[in-house]
Amino acid sequence: MSQYDFGTIDPSTKSGTALASDLNSWRTALHSLHSGTSRPSYAVAGTLWIDTTAAPWSLKIYDGSDDIAIGTVDATANNFAVTLNDSAVTTAKINNGAVTVAKLATVAGNAGKLVAYDASGIPTVVSAGTDTYPLVSNGTALAAFEQLATGGIANAAVTVAKISAAGSTSGQVLTSTGSSTAPSFQTLSISNNVAAWVNFNGTGTVAIRASKNVSSITDNGTGTYTINFTSALTDANYAIAGGGQGEIYTIISGEDEVSYTLPPTVLIKRATTPTASAVQIETRAIIADTSSIYDFSLVTVSIIR
Repeated sequence: MSQYDFGTIDPSTKSGTALASDLNSWRTALHSLHSGTSRPSYAVAGTLWIDTTAAPWSLKIYDGSDDIAIGTVDATANNFAVTLNDSAVTTAKINNGAVTVAKLATVAGNAGKLVAYDASGIPTVVSAGTDTYPLVSNGTALAAFEQLATGGIANAAVTVAKISAAGSTSGQVLTSTGSSTAPSFQTLSISNNVAAWVNFNGTGTVAIRASKNVSSITDNGTGTYTINFTSALTDANYAIAGGGQGEIYTIISGEDEVSYTLPPTVLIKRATTPTASAVQIETRAIIADTSSIYDFSLVTVSIIR
Protein backbone atom coordinates (compact mmCIF):
# COMPACT_ATOMS: atom_id res chain seq x y z
CA MET A 1 0.00 0.00 0.00
CA SER A 2 1.43 3.33 -1.01
CA GLN A 3 0.93 6.66 -2.63
CA TYR A 4 3.14 8.08 -5.39
CA ASP A 5 3.09 10.92 -7.89
CA PHE A 6 5.67 10.92 -10.67
CA GLY A 7 4.69 14.41 -11.72
CA THR A 8 5.20 15.46 -15.36
CA ILE A 9 7.46 13.14 -17.41
CA ASP A 10 10.00 15.01 -19.52
CA PRO A 11 11.33 12.60 -22.21
CA SER A 12 14.34 14.78 -22.84
CA THR A 13 15.66 14.47 -19.32
CA LYS A 14 14.06 11.29 -17.91
CA SER A 15 16.17 8.20 -18.54
CA GLY A 16 14.65 4.82 -19.19
CA THR A 17 15.81 3.53 -15.81
CA ALA A 18 14.32 6.53 -13.95
CA LEU A 19 11.10 6.23 -15.94
CA ALA A 20 10.84 2.55 -15.10
CA SER A 21 11.29 3.33 -11.39
CA ASP A 22 8.56 5.99 -11.54
CA LEU A 23 6.17 3.66 -13.33
CA ASN A 24 6.78 0.84 -10.88
CA SER A 25 6.08 3.17 -7.90
CA TRP A 26 2.96 4.50 -9.62
CA ARG A 27 1.78 0.94 -10.30
CA THR A 28 2.11 0.09 -6.59
CA ALA A 29 0.13 3.20 -5.62
CA LEU A 30 -2.52 2.44 -8.25
CA HIS A 31 -2.88 -1.21 -7.23
CA SER A 32 -3.25 -0.26 -3.51
CA LEU A 33 -5.87 2.36 -4.46
CA HIS A 34 -3.61 5.17 -3.21
CA SER A 35 -3.81 3.88 0.39
CA GLY A 36 -2.49 6.00 3.22
CA THR A 37 -3.28 7.81 6.44
CA SER A 38 -4.17 10.99 4.56
CA ARG A 39 -5.54 11.94 1.14
CA PRO A 40 -2.93 11.75 -1.63
CA SER A 41 -1.46 15.16 -2.36
CA TYR A 42 -1.98 14.59 -6.08
CA ALA A 43 -5.70 13.73 -5.72
CA VAL A 44 -8.11 15.45 -8.07
CA ALA A 45 -11.89 15.50 -8.12
CA GLY A 46 -13.01 11.89 -8.63
CA THR A 47 -9.93 10.20 -7.07
CA LEU A 48 -10.73 7.08 -5.05
CA TRP A 49 -8.40 6.31 -2.14
CA ILE A 50 -8.32 4.17 1.02
CA ASP A 51 -7.81 5.85 4.39
CA THR A 52 -5.86 3.39 6.57
CA THR A 53 -5.75 5.59 9.68
CA ALA A 54 -7.90 3.14 11.66
CA ALA A 55 -9.49 -0.27 11.23
CA PRO A 56 -11.67 -0.93 9.39
CA TRP A 57 -10.26 1.10 6.52
CA SER A 58 -12.44 3.77 4.94
CA LEU A 59 -12.95 3.95 1.18
CA LYS A 60 -13.28 7.59 0.15
CA ILE A 61 -13.81 9.65 -2.97
CA TYR A 62 -12.41 13.15 -3.29
CA ASP A 63 -14.89 15.64 -4.75
CA GLY A 64 -12.37 18.43 -5.25
CA SER A 65 -12.83 19.97 -1.80
CA ASP A 66 -13.82 17.20 0.63
CA ASP A 67 -13.56 13.44 1.04
CA ILE A 68 -16.84 11.49 0.92
CA ALA A 69 -16.88 8.12 2.74
CA ILE A 70 -18.28 5.41 0.47
CA GLY A 71 -17.83 2.40 2.73
CA THR A 72 -15.51 0.49 5.04
CA VAL A 73 -13.08 -2.34 4.32
CA ASP A 74 -12.57 -4.92 7.08
CA ALA A 75 -9.26 -6.59 6.21
CA THR A 76 -9.64 -9.00 9.13
CA ALA A 77 -13.16 -10.28 8.41
CA ASN A 78 -12.69 -9.73 4.67
CA ASN A 79 -15.91 -7.77 4.04
CA PHE A 80 -17.00 -4.44 2.71
CA ALA A 81 -19.84 -2.32 4.18
CA VAL A 82 -21.48 0.47 2.24
CA THR A 83 -21.87 3.80 4.03
CA LEU A 84 -25.32 5.29 3.46
CA ASN A 85 -26.60 8.76 4.18
CA ASP A 86 -29.39 8.79 6.83
CA SER A 87 -31.86 9.98 4.23
CA ALA A 88 -30.81 7.39 1.65
CA VAL A 89 -32.91 4.57 3.11
CA THR A 90 -36.55 5.62 3.19
CA THR A 91 -39.68 3.71 4.17
CA ALA A 92 -40.70 3.53 0.53
CA LYS A 93 -37.45 1.73 -0.34
CA ILE A 94 -38.09 -1.08 2.16
CA ASN A 95 -40.37 -3.83 0.90
CA ASN A 96 -43.31 -4.87 3.05
CA GLY A 97 -42.26 -7.79 5.21
CA ALA A 98 -38.57 -7.18 4.54
CA VAL A 99 -37.78 -6.35 8.17
CA THR A 100 -38.01 -9.71 9.92
CA VAL A 101 -37.97 -10.54 13.62
CA ALA A 102 -34.46 -11.87 13.15
CA LYS A 103 -33.37 -8.46 11.86
CA LEU A 104 -34.86 -6.84 14.93
CA ALA A 105 -33.05 -9.21 17.30
CA THR A 106 -31.64 -7.27 20.23
CA VAL A 107 -27.94 -6.95 20.89
CA ALA A 108 -26.36 -8.59 23.94
CA GLY A 109 -27.35 -6.92 27.20
CA ASN A 110 -30.78 -5.79 26.02
CA ALA A 111 -32.66 -8.98 26.88
CA GLY A 112 -36.08 -8.18 28.34
CA LYS A 113 -35.93 -4.53 27.35
CA LEU A 114 -38.48 -2.64 25.23
CA VAL A 115 -38.16 -0.54 22.11
CA ALA A 116 -40.09 2.69 22.57
CA TYR A 117 -40.30 6.09 20.89
CA ASP A 118 -39.58 9.38 22.59
CA ALA A 119 -41.51 12.58 21.97
CA SER A 120 -39.39 13.25 18.85
CA GLY A 121 -40.26 9.88 17.36
CA ILE A 122 -36.77 8.46 17.88
CA PRO A 123 -36.71 4.79 18.93
CA THR A 124 -34.78 3.89 22.07
CA VAL A 125 -34.26 0.83 24.26
CA VAL A 126 -35.96 1.04 27.66
CA SER A 127 -35.52 -1.30 30.59
CA ALA A 128 -38.64 -3.17 31.64
CA GLY A 129 -40.56 -1.48 34.43
CA THR A 130 -42.99 -2.34 37.22
CA ASP A 131 -45.54 -5.00 36.36
CA THR A 132 -48.82 -3.52 34.97
CA TYR A 133 -47.35 0.03 34.92
CA PRO A 134 -47.48 1.81 31.52
CA LEU A 135 -44.48 3.64 30.10
CA VAL A 136 -45.15 7.39 30.14
CA SER A 137 -43.52 10.46 28.65
CA ASN A 138 -42.90 13.83 30.27
CA GLY A 139 -43.58 15.60 26.97
CA THR A 140 -39.99 15.74 25.74
CA ALA A 141 -38.59 12.29 26.42
CA LEU A 142 -39.53 8.92 27.84
CA ALA A 143 -39.93 9.31 31.57
CA ALA A 144 -40.61 6.08 33.49
CA PHE A 145 -43.04 3.30 34.18
CA GLU A 146 -45.77 4.80 36.31
CA GLN A 147 -49.31 4.23 37.44
CA LEU A 148 -51.86 5.82 35.15
CA ALA A 149 -52.61 9.31 36.45
CA THR A 150 -56.19 10.45 37.00
CA GLY A 151 -55.75 12.98 34.21
CA GLY A 152 -55.00 10.14 31.82
CA ILE A 153 -58.45 8.61 32.27
CA ALA A 154 -61.17 10.07 30.09
CA ASN A 155 -64.41 11.22 31.71
CA ALA A 156 -66.95 8.40 31.83
CA ALA A 157 -64.23 5.89 30.86
CA VAL A 158 -64.67 3.93 34.10
CA THR A 159 -67.99 2.18 33.60
CA VAL A 160 -70.05 0.01 35.91
CA ALA A 161 -68.96 -2.97 33.82
CA LYS A 162 -65.31 -2.20 34.58
CA ILE A 163 -65.95 -1.82 38.31
CA SER A 164 -67.94 -5.06 38.43
CA ALA A 165 -64.75 -7.04 37.84
CA ALA A 166 -62.98 -5.51 40.83
CA GLY A 167 -63.66 -8.40 43.20
CA SER A 168 -66.78 -7.29 45.03
CA THR A 169 -69.36 -9.61 46.54
CA SER A 170 -73.11 -9.26 46.78
CA GLY A 171 -74.25 -6.39 48.98
CA GLN A 172 -70.86 -4.68 49.25
CA VAL A 173 -70.31 -1.00 48.55
CA LEU A 174 -67.32 0.92 47.18
CA THR A 175 -65.88 2.98 50.02
CA SER A 176 -62.73 4.73 51.21
CA THR A 177 -61.16 5.60 54.55
CA GLY A 178 -60.74 9.19 53.40
CA SER A 179 -56.99 9.08 54.10
CA SER A 180 -55.78 9.26 50.50
CA THR A 181 -56.03 5.50 50.18
CA ALA A 182 -57.54 3.64 47.27
CA PRO A 183 -61.25 2.81 47.61
CA SER A 184 -62.22 -0.81 48.11
CA PHE A 185 -65.34 -2.93 48.24
CA GLN A 186 -66.57 -3.50 51.79
CA THR A 187 -69.63 -4.84 53.48
CA LEU A 188 -71.73 -1.97 54.82
CA SER A 189 -70.97 -1.71 58.52
CA ILE A 190 -73.85 -1.69 60.99
CA SER A 191 -71.77 0.55 63.25
CA ASN A 192 -72.60 3.64 61.21
CA ASN A 193 -75.90 5.54 60.95
CA VAL A 194 -78.97 3.30 61.40
CA ALA A 195 -77.46 0.34 63.23
CA ALA A 196 -80.75 -1.52 63.80
CA TRP A 197 -84.49 -1.16 63.45
CA VAL A 198 -87.57 -3.26 64.15
CA ASN A 199 -91.31 -3.27 63.56
CA PHE A 200 -93.11 -5.62 65.98
CA ASN A 201 -96.44 -6.53 67.58
CA GLY A 202 -96.21 -5.76 71.29
CA THR A 203 -99.48 -7.37 72.33
CA GLY A 204 -100.02 -11.00 73.30
CA THR A 205 -97.09 -13.06 72.00
CA VAL A 206 -94.54 -10.56 70.78
CA ALA A 207 -93.81 -11.00 67.06
CA ILE A 208 -91.34 -9.24 64.77
CA ARG A 209 -92.82 -8.16 61.46
CA ALA A 210 -89.57 -6.87 59.90
CA SER A 211 -86.18 -5.79 61.17
CA LYS A 212 -82.51 -5.17 60.57
CA ASN A 213 -79.81 -6.37 62.97
CA VAL A 214 -82.41 -7.50 65.50
CA SER A 215 -82.28 -11.17 66.43
CA SER A 216 -85.23 -11.27 68.85
CA ILE A 217 -87.42 -9.32 71.25
CA THR A 218 -87.90 -10.44 74.84
CA ASP A 219 -91.30 -9.68 76.43
CA ASN A 220 -90.59 -8.45 79.96
CA GLY A 221 -94.22 -7.76 80.86
CA THR A 222 -96.78 -5.11 79.97
CA GLY A 223 -95.20 -2.47 77.76
CA THR A 224 -91.61 -3.54 78.48
CA TYR A 225 -89.31 -5.31 76.01
CA THR A 226 -85.65 -6.14 75.40
CA ILE A 227 -84.43 -5.63 71.85
CA ASN A 228 -81.52 -8.02 71.16
CA PHE A 229 -79.08 -7.12 68.37
CA THR A 230 -77.86 -9.73 65.88
CA SER A 231 -74.41 -8.11 65.74
CA ALA A 232 -73.16 -6.02 68.63
CA LEU A 233 -72.85 -2.29 68.04
CA THR A 234 -69.62 -0.33 68.48
CA ASP A 235 -70.68 0.69 71.98
CA ALA A 236 -73.79 1.60 74.00
CA ASN A 237 -73.67 5.30 73.15
CA TYR A 238 -76.49 5.15 70.63
CA ALA A 239 -79.83 6.88 70.35
CA ILE A 240 -83.27 5.38 69.83
CA ALA A 241 -86.27 6.80 68.05
CA GLY A 242 -89.62 5.08 68.46
CA GLY A 243 -93.25 5.35 67.60
CA GLY A 244 -96.09 3.21 66.41
CA GLN A 245 -99.79 3.17 65.70
CA GLY A 246 -102.19 4.79 68.17
CA GLU A 247 -105.03 2.69 69.57
CA ILE A 248 -108.61 3.51 70.60
CA TYR A 249 -109.12 3.59 74.37
CA THR A 250 -112.63 3.68 75.87
CA ILE A 251 -113.53 4.96 79.36
CA ILE A 252 -116.97 4.22 80.92
CA SER A 253 -118.05 6.64 83.62
CA GLY A 254 -121.52 5.98 84.92
CA GLU A 255 -123.80 5.92 81.93
CA ASP A 256 -121.27 7.75 79.74
CA GLU A 257 -118.76 6.08 77.41
CA VAL A 258 -115.81 8.11 76.11
CA SER A 259 -113.35 6.84 73.45
CA TYR A 260 -110.09 8.50 72.33
CA THR A 261 -106.81 7.57 70.66
CA LEU A 262 -103.79 6.65 72.74
CA PRO A 263 -100.58 7.86 71.01
CA PRO A 264 -97.61 5.57 71.83
CA THR A 265 -94.39 6.83 73.38
CA VAL A 266 -91.22 4.69 73.23
CA LEU A 267 -88.53 5.21 75.87
CA ILE A 268 -85.41 3.46 77.15
CA LYS A 269 -86.67 1.66 80.26
CA ARG A 270 -86.01 3.58 83.40
CA ALA A 271 -83.27 2.24 85.71
CA THR A 272 -81.77 0.02 82.97
CA THR A 273 -78.43 0.35 81.23
CA PRO A 274 -78.22 -0.09 77.44
CA THR A 275 -75.42 -2.34 76.19
CA ALA A 276 -73.79 -2.86 72.82
CA SER A 277 -75.78 -6.06 72.36
CA ALA A 278 -79.25 -5.12 73.69
CA VAL A 279 -81.49 -2.34 74.96
CA GLN A 280 -84.62 -2.44 77.15
CA ILE A 281 -87.51 -0.20 76.17
CA GLU A 282 -90.99 0.58 77.41
CA THR A 283 -94.05 1.78 75.57
CA ARG A 284 -96.30 4.26 77.35
CA ALA A 285 -99.57 6.10 76.80
CA ILE A 286 -101.39 8.97 78.58
CA ILE A 287 -104.46 7.41 80.22
CA ALA A 288 -106.67 9.63 82.35
CA ASP A 289 -103.97 12.26 82.45
CA THR A 290 -101.45 9.67 83.72
CA SER A 291 -98.47 8.15 81.85
CA SER A 292 -99.01 4.42 81.95
CA ILE A 293 -97.17 1.41 80.53
CA TYR A 294 -99.26 0.01 77.69
CA ASP A 295 -99.02 -2.76 75.08
CA PHE A 296 -99.39 -1.52 71.51
CA SER A 297 -100.01 -3.79 68.55
CA LEU A 298 -97.69 -1.84 66.21
CA VAL A 299 -94.40 -0.55 67.63
CA THR A 300 -91.43 0.75 65.61
CA VAL A 301 -87.95 1.39 67.01
CA SER A 302 -84.80 2.70 65.25
CA ILE A 303 -81.33 2.46 66.78
CA ILE A 304 -78.99 5.20 65.51
CA ARG A 305 -75.23 5.26 66.04
